Amino acid sequence: YLNGIAITDAEGITTFDDIDFASLQNVEITKGPAGSLYGLAIAGAVNLTSIKPEKGRTAISHQTIFGNYGLRRNTTTFETAGERSSLLINYGTQKSDGFTIHNKSEKKFVNAIGNFQPNEKQTINTYFGYSDSYDERAGELTINQFESNDYSGNPEYIKRNAHSNVITYRAGIGHVYSFNKNISNNTTVFGTAFNSNVSSAGGWTDKGSMNVGYRSVFDAKFILGKNITLTGVTGIESQRQIANTIGYSMKQNPNDAGTTWTLGVNPYWVINAASSNVYTIASTSSLFSEWTLALPQDLSLTAGIGSSMLRLTLNDRFNTALATRPADFDKTYHKMVSPHVALNKVFNKKISVFANYSVGYKTPMTSYFYITTPAVATTPPTPATGSLNNVLEPEVGRQFEMGNRGQVFNNKLSYELIWFNTIFDKKMTAIAISSPLSPNTTLYSYVVNGGKQVHKGFEANFKYT
Repeated sequence: YLNGIAITDAEGITTFDDIDFASLQNVEITKGPAGSLYGLAIAGAVNLTSIKPEKGRTAISHQTIFGNYGLRRNTTTFETAGERSSLLINYGTQKSDGFTIHNKSEKKFVNAIGNFQPNEKQTINTYFGYSDSYDERAGELTINQFESNDYSGNPEYIKRNAHSNVITYRAGIGHVYSFNKNISNNTTVFGTAFNSNVSSAGGWTDKGSMNVGYRSVFDAKFILGKNITLTGVTGIESQRQIANTIGYSMKQNPNDAGTTWTLGVNPYWVINAASSNVYTIASTSSLFSEWTLALPQDLSLTAGIGSSMLRLTLNDRFNTALATRPADFDKTYHKMVSPHVALNKVFNKKISVFANYSVGYKTPMTSYFYITTPAVATTPPTPATGSLNNVLEPEVGRQFEMGNRGQVFNNKLSYELIWFNTIFDKKMTAIAISSPLSPNTTLYSYVVNGGKQVHKGFEANFKYT
């Protein structure tokens, strides 16, 4: 989330390209499953807050950064602020030559962040972002290449001009309204237009999508008695994404008569015939509520619960409908309930102990269901085939942690000690299938629920000032 605007779409994909991280004022991280506040957040959530320009000041600045591998980054910033409004605009470019052949990258971005306060009870936040990024891919390395420090890449990728070109437009508006000193509401409406073209050893893929959504949260605070307060968050978030993804095979450039392909000598391969065309709709919604009861003796108890659902609708507009691979597929995941409980005790205002348990979910994406096997020019030829991967289930993450944090030595030393146990059940894992013509090249891959993944550990953080 950026200033309360979701930057993760309905399928759980996050695109950061239009965000200038140098313009961030604060980053708040929720570790572990966070379904009681953020829906399908199996690994936590990140809340980004941008810098607010200083009141009564107007400025233009420029920053240039150079680095190894030919890194060049330029960012120009305009900022201005009055008593009840502010505006921050960033424009930037970034280029890199990469650490090996066919590994260059280029990026352009612009974003505008506005803040307006019509009166004491209301605040309006706006955001607009645009980005265009292009990254070349050298491809996978074999074990022998890696062990011999040979980073020349995979020729099957390079001759197909393997790359990722992503263009995004993002906009959002948020409205904060304080009803009284106890209750306020923060509602945001947002949308993202996404367009990409990607090529690899398996071919070329074009994708276009439109994602829209809203999030509305009520914050409440009640004084129940002497040194007893109840604070809570209750809300809803919903998103809907419509996308069309088209795949193509690739072939040798008709103007290339060579029998051996060499970078810089032979032209890149070109798009051939279409191999897939899938239209998808992803709709998700989450209801959540979390409350903290602060008691005397600096003891607090937190309890929350979230309930999420996701509906995926797929329409295969390329392949002939078969019993094993229907043209239309509809899947709904619901009853994904995410509880959260936590206990915190503070001693002497400087040292605290805490424990919490939380649950979160991650659902399959639309690209996981239709499995397309590309045609292979074997003898005899292997035709393209396909199947439906309709047995996937959501991942479930459960985490328990306990720890101690505090400040000692006249507040000069801050520390945090945490023990955690996190279990991801029904973990989704990609299975790669090699091409019969090139064993070191992935022809296609598909996803399965692979079992449990257990993380146990101890974290220690110390800061001395």
